[in-house]
Amino acid sequence: MKKGRYREAIKSFKAAMKCDSKLEQDCKSKIKECEEKLKPAPKSTPAPAIEVTRLAITPDSVRFGYETTKAEYIKVDSAPEEWTATSDSNWCKVIPHGKNLSVSCEINQLTSERKATVTISNGKMEETVKVVQSGQKEFINIALDKLEFGSKGEIKELPIKTNTEWEVINIPSWCEVIAKDSDKLILKVGKTKKAKEGTLILKTKGGEISSAILSQKKGGIF
Repeated sequence: MKKGRYREAIKSFKAAMKCDSKLEQDCKSKIKECEEKLKPAPKSTPAPAIEVTRLAITPDSVRFGYETTKAEYIKVDSAPEEWTATSDSNWCKVIPHGKNLSVSCEINQLTSERKATVTISNGKMEETVKVVQSGQKEFINIALDKLEFGSKGEIKELPIKTNTEWEVINIPSWCEVIAKDSDKLILKVGKTKKAKEGTLILKTKGGEISSAILSQKKGGIF
């Protein structure tokens, strides 16, 4: 029933009450029902908006060679759309590009593998990317194939080229190491009347080998 009809019905019930007192109680009840119908409907409270939160990344790990500087890209699906990325290592660089994250590395000058963690956050959730970069292959080279000493005894320097730690694993008994640095050996021999020859062998911690011939000229009467 429309509101206008409820108002007309109220008028009719009031008129009926005046005409017949016996109908008063019934009319009052009907009038009350009509008045309730005329009241404005209560405003409905809108349901609270549901906040959708998500953060997904693909892939969650990347690997680089020791000299690889080309970037790898991580796909980021985030709600809210705004997100940030940070790296826990200076050699690992991160740059956001829309829905992608660029990850790149500086050249690894070490022989050991190194690792970094990149954290992606949208303020509600966090995800991490594991970054691994391989180390350089170990190498060691003695600068000379052969080092010769005089018969009267000498001290000589032998240059070493390497990128890792190393040790002397073989040297002739008549030759002495008097100093060792990362890039050289200082060797000493005494006087001799006989010609001598032997092999010097160096080894890195990873097992790489380099060798050189050590010799000493035959001497006369001292």
